[in-house]
Amino acid sequence: ESRFFGDLARVKVQGEDLWILMPTTYMNRSGQAVLAVASFFKILPDEILVAHDELDFLPGQLKIKKGGGNAGHNGLKDISAKLGTPDFWRARIGIGHPRSLGLNQGVADFVLHRPSADHQNQIADCIEILLKNTPLMLQGNIAMATTRVHTEVDKAWKARQTPAKGEAGNAA
Repeated sequence: ESRFFGDLARVKVQGEDLWILMPTTYMNRSGQAVLAVASFFKILPDEILVAHDELDFLPGQLKIKKGGGNAGHNGLKDISAKLGTPDFWRARIGIGHPRSLGLNQGVADFVLHRPSADHQNQIADCIEILLKNTPLMLQGNIAMATTRVHTEVDKAWKARQTPAKGEAGNAA
């Protein structure tokens, strides 16, 4: 519905409603969509999880936290302003920074283009881990879900960093 400024879906997870919103506004106005849904369905800021790209993390890294600054992320800045608080949950999904990835590309250009196939797969793995642990979050077990997400992501990250036997870099 246009009144929510985005695509909205309701999913039942273990009998609980989970609203999934993808704003169709410009990213720096995504707070408009978040506020519209939160107001209509009476969702409190600490019941909101915003999944967003994180330049400070490499692809394949993910951290969940509640509140904090926006680190220059205009979408987070707008959501905080519209909700009147920064105290909502964030799933910070690493996309890397062009400098940390050795790319000669400006940040704005970088974030507006699709990631490489390898980076896309790493990002998708993070999202899968996050979704797998969503039922725990809905039950109110945020600490346990966060621990599991971080543990699983760290394990996957380390597995990608360690070449398999017989690959370059290993003494056979």
